[in-house]
Amino acid sequence: LGATMMASWHAFYLLLAVNVASNPSNDALEALKQRSTGFIEPEAEEWLISKRFRGKDIYPDVGHKCRSSAPKHWPRPQRLERLELCYELDSRSLDIRLDLAVQHADMGDFDTAERFLEGLVDEAYRRHEQDKAIKSEHAIGQYSGAIGGLAMLKRNHPTHPNREEAAQIFFKANNTLDYINWADTMTVCPDYDPSLRSTPWWDDRSDLPFIPELEAGLGDMREELRRYLHNGKTEFNLESDFGLIASGEWTEYILWQDGKYNAEHCTYFPKTCSHISKALLVTGWLRYSENYELGGQVTILKMSPGTHLRVHTGGTNRRLTVQLPLVVPDGIKFRVANETRGYALDSALVFDDCYEHEVRHLGSTDRYVLYMTARHPDLGLDLHRPTKYNQELLEIAQQAVERGLLKESEKRDMEESFAHMELDGAIPLPERHEHDEL
Repeated sequence: LGATMMASWHAFYLLLAVNVASNPSNDALEALKQRSTGFIEPEAEEWLISKRFRGKDIYPDVGHKCRSSAPKHWPRPQRLERLELCYELDSRSLDIRLDLAVQHADMGDFDTAERFLEGLVDEAYRRHEQDKAIKSEHAIGQYSGAIGGLAMLKRNHPTHPNREEAAQIFFKANNTLDYINWADTMTVCPDYDPSLRSTPWWDDRSDLPFIPELEAGLGDMREELRRYLHNGKTEFNLESDFGLIASGEWTEYILWQDGKYNAEHCTYFPKTCSHISKALLVTGWLRYSENYELGGQVTILKMSPGTHLRVHTGGTNRRLTVQLPLVVPDGIKFRVANETRGYALDSALVFDDCYEHEVRHLGSTDRYVLYMTARHPDLGLDLHRPTKYNQELLEIAQQAVERGLLKESEKRDMEESFAHMELDGAIPLPERHEHDEL
């Protein structure tokens, strides 16, 4: 009657599904809805229930619909419960099985997570041996994620780590599957371009000219953060990556995402947003495939004492991650691959988040950093910055002036600086270096 870890409402759900069969009465549907978690809209719940009665073969997208009803911000036990139901509905779904692996790992059940990942990895090899070419980029990403996740879990298992077995997983995938081309045992992100230079910590800034400019603006950024916190503002929250938090609290305040500024947030940080506007590798736009634009993100990350972010990787090596220190107490342990660092007061940390990494806050006060994702400088593609972005910033600056958060003279300085920027055209990038060592 279902997975053994399901809660009582779930068992009741399945019992009714068996007894009522394919034509549920309104009373049965109502009973099921009353026993549901209450986390989703009634219409979605009724859809899910009715499809469970009628069978997954008639409704092949039922697994996807079910998975969409289990958002990542749910409390972990409730989300696991819903994902187990989704697995009952569609046990073949790559997405659901990978979600279950991650969810079990998030809840400390690493053995169950390992079993789900091993099942996905075995399936990837079976499909390869049967000469069934995988054409879907999504499926390739999910299989790559499972293989990389299993290698990471084996290497970092909290009770019985096995680096040798992790290395075997890595080398077998690299030597067998044509869509796996990782250059290092710790670079296991799903989207990997082996032609790009790769190093855990990016200490050579010659291809990142915007870094010194941003470091020069740290005084403005810190002053705006100090004022924001002094005025009692606490609008930090988390919109994604909930499962990375092993302990503690980790939240953010987004300034730039999906190709646009957060106008309300930038009103409190007008100088900060003005500084990041000049970082074309962050806020410029490019197209590196037919239908996908790699947009950057800029956010202020807050981390409370006692926080531990689990070992993880980013999704692609086509970007670099930059963190500017705003408030950085002692006791931060930031590991990328095999090297652990802290923060220097006036210097950015730049790393390739395709490498496995984790963070521990062993200090006693909150940490604040300005986080941004920048395009890898080896991509060699033109960057563009539409003039509308500067106009948006000037409108934001005017709002800041009206609220007393920016002086009129500072707004004029901002406007003058924009006048010297190259806009609506190709931005030259440094020449590409093939496999240079950093």
